[in-house]
Amino acid sequence: MKRIFLMVLFTSFVLFLASCSSRTSLTAYEFTSCMTNAGHVVEDVTAEFSTDGVVSFHVADCNTFNVEFIVYETESQAIQVFNNFRQMFRDSRGNTSSYREANLANYNRYLQISAGQFSFVSRIDNSVVIMVINADNRDAADAVIELLGY
Repeated sequence: MKRIFLMVLFTSFVLFLASCSSRTSLTAYEFTSCMTNAGHVVEDVTAEFSTDGVVSFHVADCNTFNVEFIVYETESQAIQVFNNFRQMFRDSRGNTSSYREANLANYNRYLQISAGQFSFVSRIDNSVVIMVINADNRDAADAVIELLGY
């Protein structure tokens, strides 16, 4: 009995560690390929955002909403952008809202639903994905988030 308990405990610990492992970020090319293969139109708008540190900026048109994918020169720049969007989303919360947040190895994620709006920002390494959409489109947005691995 004690042996079974220890095996279950060990297995749970290993699964926990595996879930906390780092994630692999996408490149702009991988983002474009992934979204194009899913039937979405992707536009490179890097030239419109001459902000220091932006390596590439792509927007995917998912019919009822857009997905922004930005790659920065450094991870610290991406962390700063993630923190800015998270704070902006928090500041826009209404009286009835829900949110989830995860901060792991090379990964941050924040999503919230408030006043009929679904807001999402996620960072892996030096890349950031951003969505601010009507909450009615959340299922489609969740599918995109899963597809991208963000």
